[in-house]
Amino acid sequence: MRDEALTAAIEEHRDYLDQLSFLVRELDPEAYRLVDGPHGRYCIGKHLRHILDHCWAVLHASGSRIDYEQRDRNSLVESSPHAALESLAALREGFDAWVADRSGGETVSVQWQDTSGEVITARSSLIREVLFLSSHAVHHMAVIAMIVRQRGLELPPEFGLATSTRRYWAAQTDDEARKQATPA
Repeated sequence: MRDEALTAAIEEHRDYLDQLSFLVRELDPEAYRLVDGPHGRYCIGKHLRHILDHCWAVLHASGSRIDYEQRDRNSLVESSPHAALESLAALREGFDAWVADRSGGETVSVQWQDTSGEVITARSSLIREVLFLSSHAVHHMAVIAMIVRQRGLELPPEFGLATSTRRYWAAQTDDEARKQATPA
């Protein structure tokens, strides 16, 4: 039986993956891989690869252990829009198959290294980690949106906005419309 909360969290995350797929299809390949700024940090492909690495860390978790530091760092995804689109499609398929067998309440351990290099482990839940993936993606998508717009390119206004922000803005627009429609 499907876990409805986990399915909803995956659906929200898939929306962000769809937005990223749209971006990659619309961008010129040179714009996608253009490296700028200190250490080449202002590169759309690098930010996209970083988002996807975290997704793959959850999908490929060994048992119930998620290690976000053991990532592929697939440089081909950074430089090839085609490779990025393939990875995005594979993630969508992977999440579809994965959600059928998982429970959002499932306990997982998340592992990382602190600044001294010591390995730290914390307990979490699967749904919490999927929600983290969405939050993490939105953060990097906002950076991607700034890079794209600084280069004079257009994006849909909702690109990189959290679902809650889109709902809030829609409610504000509805409230303003209701106020204008109400006679004084």
